[in-house]
Amino acid sequence: MADIFAIAEAGMRNARAALDTVSHNVANAETRGFKREIHAPSAFDPYLQPAQVEPDQAPRDWRAGPLRHSGSPLDFAIEGDAWFQLRSPNGVVLTRNGAFELDRSGRLVSSQGWPVVLDSDAGIGSSTPVLNGENELWVDGQRVAQFMLASVDSNQLEAIGGGLYKASGGETSDAAASVRQGFLENSNVNSLTEMVDLVDAMRKAEASQRVMRAYDEALESAITTLGEF
Repeated sequence: MADIFAIAEAGMRNARAALDTVSHNVANAETRGFKREIHAPSAFDPYLQPAQVEPDQAPRDWRAGPLRHSGSPLDFAIEGDAWFQLRSPNGVVLTRNGAFELDRSGRLVSSQGWPVVLDSDAGIGSSTPVLNGENELWVDGQRVAQFMLASVDSNQLEAIGGGLYKASGGETSDAAASVRQGFLENSNVNSLTEMVDLVDAMRKAEASQRVMRAYDEALESAITTLGEF
C-alpha cells in the first residue's frame, strides 16, 4: 500500500515540474526569439523504483514567434527555419533575436557585443545598411556583406539562456530562409496557454494531496480499529 504514497508523490512532482515550466515561460514572455518549454509529464514507474532519472532539459516549442515591426534599420527577423549566428567568447551561438547594433569598428553585433556571422569580416561601417532580397547588406549602393544563416536539427539545440542556443553536436549547415529588416521576432509564449497550464497543474497537485490525505485517514482509522481488539 505504500505505493499509493509513491504514486501521489509522482503526481505532485509532475505538478511541480509543470509549475516550474510555466514560471520559466512567463518570465521569458518578453525575451525576443525565446522558444517556450513544454512540460512532458513523467511516467509513474520511475518513482516506484529507487533510481530516478530526470531529463536534462524540457522539450521546446520551436515554432516561430510573431514578428513585430520596429522600424529600426538594425533590427532583423528571420522568416523560415533558420538562426542568426553570433561569435561569442565560447564559440558560435544561435539566436532568433535580431536586435543588432553597430560597434565602433563598424561590425554588426548583438546586444552582448558579439559579432554577427556574415560572409565578410570587413565590417559594415558607420552608415545604415539596407537589406535586399538575397539577405545581403548594402551601404551607399555597394554590397558589404550577407547574413550567414544556420540550420540545425532541433534535437541538437541546447538552450543557454536569454533566447540563445547552442548546437550540442557543434554541427550546423547553411539555411535557405529570408531576413526582414525593421522587424523583430517576439517570444512564442502565449500567456493564455500558460494560464491554462497553470490551472491544470494546480488542480493535479490538489488531487494528489487529496489522495495522500484520504490514504492517511484510512490508515489512521485502520490502526484505531486494530487497537480495539
